[in-house]
Amino acid sequence: MNFTFYILSTAKSYCGTTHAYNALTGEWRQLANISSRSSASMTVINGNEVVICGGYNGTDWLSTCHRIIDPVNNLTAKWLNDIPNLPINVYGHSLLYANNALVVIGGYSDDDGPVCVSSVPYW
Repeated sequence: MNFTFYILSTAKSYCGTTHAYNALTGEWRQLANISSRSSASMTVINGNEVVICGGYNGTDWLSTCHRIIDPVNNLTAKWLNDIPNLPINVYGHSLLYANNALVVIGGYSDDDGPVCVSSVPYW
């Protein structure tokens, strides 16, 4: 069982830093920085990948998605921007991985209106 927790962003901090906590060893480790800083983004883990989508960078609502492969075992892992952007800018949403797709549920869009459920193909 994997007892690793990821800290990717906190509200109103617009962080680009990422950390992993291993609950078995009680140790924190800094991972590679994400190129676009954000808050109110959401993260999902799919196998050995960590995916982060949407959020707010202090100026704009975001539609970007980034992923990192095997960040716990690969000390040189970098964040990739090879997933298509979400079809809308969104923050404060929920994100899950199901049936080979990233699914966005709820949240808010640019105009502060509710966002309908949408899906983005996942490679």
